[in-house]
Amino acid sequence: MSGFIRYEQKNGVEYASVYRAKRIDDKKTNDVEYLGRVIDKEKGVFVSRKQGVFCYSLSSGYSDVPFEYAFLF
Repeated sequence: MSGFIRYEQKNGVEYASVYRAKRIDDKKTNDVEYLGRVIDKEKGVFVSRKQGVFCYSLSSGYSDVPFEYAFLF
């Protein structure tokens, strides 16, 4: 399944969402999953109320947080 991470700025804070393309009856649609606030873009570290601090990448999905970010929030 193809997809991409979309980053956007709101009030000076960067947020991210995952968009995954799919087809329903030969029409392209996107499934959107909100990741939350971006902590470290290069390492893929995000924080949200629902999941707390976590890592995410398109290739491996959700994973453990690097130690230096574990106690931020």
